[in-house]
Amino acid sequence: MNLVYRRMMLGVTLAVALVLAGGARAEGTNPVPYYDDFEGYAAGTALTNITGWSSPEGVIAFVTNIGDNKAVDFNAGNDGITNTFAPNTNSQVFYLDMMMKMNLEDQELSKFDADPSIHMAFFANSSNEYCVYNWDNVNDTNRISAITNLTAVSQEWTRVTVTLDSDETGNPFVRDYFQVQINGVAGISADGMSAPASGSSSPGSWFVVANKDSWLEYVSSVALLGEGLVDDMGLTTNAPTFGLTISASIDPSDASWGSMNPTGKVILPYGPPTNFMIVASNYFYIAEIRTNYALVAGIPADLTTTNFTWDMDVGGTIKAVFHPLLAAYDVPHWWLAAQHPDWTNNFDFHATNNPDGDPDQTYIEYWTSTHPTNADSFFEIVDYGLKNGTSYFTVVCQSVDPALGPFNVQKSTNLMLDSMVRWVLATNPAGFGRVNGSNTWTEGSAASGGTPVFYRAVVTNVPSAP
Repeated sequence: MNLVYRRMMLGVTLAVALVLAGGARAEGTNPVPYYDDFEGYAAGTALTNITGWSSPEGVIAFVTNIGDNKAVDFNAGNDGITNTFAPNTNSQVFYLDMMMKMNLEDQELSKFDADPSIHMAFFANSSNEYCVYNWDNVNDTNRISAITNLTAVSQEWTRVTVTLDSDETGNPFVRDYFQVQINGVAGISADGMSAPASGSSSPGSWFVVANKDSWLEYVSSVALLGEGLVDDMGLTTNAPTFGLTISASIDPSDASWGSMNPTGKVILPYGPPTNFMIVASNYFYIAEIRTNYALVAGIPADLTTTNFTWDMDVGGTIKAVFHPLLAAYDVPHWWLAAQHPDWTNNFDFHATNNPDGDPDQTYIEYWTSTHPTNADSFFEIVDYGLKNGTSYFTVVCQSVDPALGPFNVQKSTNLMLDSMVRWVLATNPAGFGRVNGSNTWTEGSAASGGTPVFYRAVVTNVPSAP
């Protein structure tokens, strides 16, 4: 990859070159900050037809599907494909950030020296070294320098970030510098220096730009040469965040069901696997773990705690899904424990018991949202009649699980019909309430005279006996 302060070059295969421009340089096309994730292009799209991208060889780059992502597939040759940028002189520092999958191939210095507008180039050689095209202050010439602390791997996705620390005085004898980071780790080279003249404290080696006597104010273009894949390319004046960006969440978002640490938007380092501590609260369990929306296989039944290790090579999402532990008739353990502290010794027994002696067993009281230790609280219509010409009735709830949703309503005009056909679902409105306290359903239209209508509240989806 070659970088040029008026122009950057990437490639070989793949090399990148960066070109830097002064006041006399022609304006490019795309504004800075610039970003393209290449997701908006269909497979087979010729990138040279996209605004800002061009090539003397015509159609040599296209967008192709790579798994669930889209990336740019290059066969760019020696002339490359170039993306040009409009002037941006509001910042002294620029960042080129992208994902690359390269072959390993040696490059001759003459290849880059042939174009004096190139101010930085980057590639990976056959000795598994990342290399940069830069200026040799001692010998007063351009050179290619190897980065010694990082190992290049052929055909492996790599995040490449180039930081340019430029001079804004217009003085061609004041140096401009750059640094290369691979997967967030700054490259180190014997040819580099510890910091540029501007006093940047970033770790790793800094290099003087090649063809250093140009007047450099901004990045005018980035060129990609050779063969390889590029994705998520950005040129900005704000420092990128190094590491894998993870969105970690729990479902439901109610922290009383369980927790995961870390959670939220998390920036994690590249390299070793990352651990996520997932803990279900009392009376809940870890039902699912999903990474990038795919279900993780092998989660044990009723798992309550795990230190889940995710060996990531890309960012994405992780979600822990919690469900309540259930007793007979799918009564949640947490609900039984909330009714009486002694009921945790045998959940199934207490779910089917009737401690208050009213008409309903405890599991029915759960499904109807009444209280299992209050004999006056059971599923019944406590008030009904006509109000302003419309029918209404009321039920009272005392111990609601919000997950159950509203009651349904059925009505009939003939109770002598077979029980399977005499009741129909009321749809005006279709259901009502289920909050602690009074819940009233009111018919949406006025009652018609002459024909009696009967109503009843209905709880649906009650499980059968275990």
